[in-house]
Amino acid sequence: MPIRTVTCFVVHSRRVLLQKRPAGKLWAGMLNGPGGKVDSGEKATDAVVREVLEETGLRIINPEPRGSLVLHIPSPKILRLSVDIFIATVFQGDALEREGDLSWHDREELPFDKMWADQRFWLQAVLDGFSVDGKVCYEPNNLRLTQCQLRLRLPAAALPLRGDLPPV
Repeated sequence: MPIRTVTCFVVHSRRVLLQKRPAGKLWAGMLNGPGGKVDSGEKATDAVVREVLEETGLRIINPEPRGSLVLHIPSPKILRLSVDIFIATVFQGDALEREGDLSWHDREELPFDKMWADQRFWLQAVLDGFSVDGKVCYEPNNLRLTQCQLRLRLPAAALPLRGDLPPV
């Protein structure tokens, strides 16, 4: 059974907040959206609000679910993580570095070389309103992708109604 986790990409004026994993922690130095484990009995939406507040001091309002990924990471021990992905564009407070350095990045110039390798294939689409689901596997000891199966979905509001489809 995978460990349930959440991550949130907080967006403000076309900039995305990323958090650097602190030294001494697993995957130290990697950049990602703030997040963490979902407590037993906790809803993913409640967990992402709690985790972002604990890690950054920001109180996100109505985070938008944007899918989930199952990650297989065999380093240093075999981990299976189920990651629910969220976007937040409304928040209160000022970003505080409580668990790792925080930095804002232009969404068109994200530092993918310092992020999880799979994010280069789906994060821009998620920031543009798509949702993603899939399975991602990494190689032991170096976090290189060995498998990346993704499915991107348009938001329901963007899908045409049956009567709006063009004739074939």
